[in-house]
Formats: sequence, C-alpha cells, structure tokens
Amino acid sequence: MLRNNVGLWDIFECVQRKGGNQDSAIEKAKYNSLEKFINKYPSINYIIFNGKNAKDWLEDDYPELFNITRIKFIRLQSTSGLNGWFNDGKDWNEFFKSVF
Repeated sequence: MLRNNVGLWDIFECVQRKGGNQDSAIEKAKYNSLEKFINKYPSINYIIFNGKNAKDWLEDDYPELFNITRIKFIRLQSTSGLNGWFNDGKDWNEFFKSVF
C-alpha cells in the first residue's frame, strides 16, 4: 500500500453493537475526523468506501465533505465476510488498475 501511496482509514473510531457484527447492529458510533485526515494529507485524490453503509453514513452526517471537488469519492463492493454477494474483488481490482 505504501509503495502505491494508498492509505487506510476507517470512518469510525469505535462503535457499540448489539447482537452481532452486522452494520445493522451498530447502535452508537464515534466518527474519526475525515476533515482532519484530508487536511493532513492534501494530496489525496480518491476516497474509497468499503461498501454502501460507510459512504451513506458519512454522507448523511457530513454532507459538506462531499463538496470537496479535488477528491473523488468512490464506493466499492464491501469486503465483509457477511456480504454474500461479494464479487471476488473485481471492482476493487478494476479501480486500482485504472489509477496505477
């Protein structure tokens, strides 16, 4: 990842879940600051979301972040083992081939 200038960041610092590991079990969550992350690393060109929920949650709670025009926000297929229709990473592979 470092060789290709790819960083890893999670939208949540911590979560409280009830009844399992599914996203639907999240009751409380504390966001990591994407704004601070973007400001610390101004050369970011893409922010990739691992699944629909991560992007939707952040976009619902912090819509102003998605107005940053120098960054492309992209949602790819969730890699969660709970995702029964994961496409073997084809969309991830296609994305990274297109930018490297």
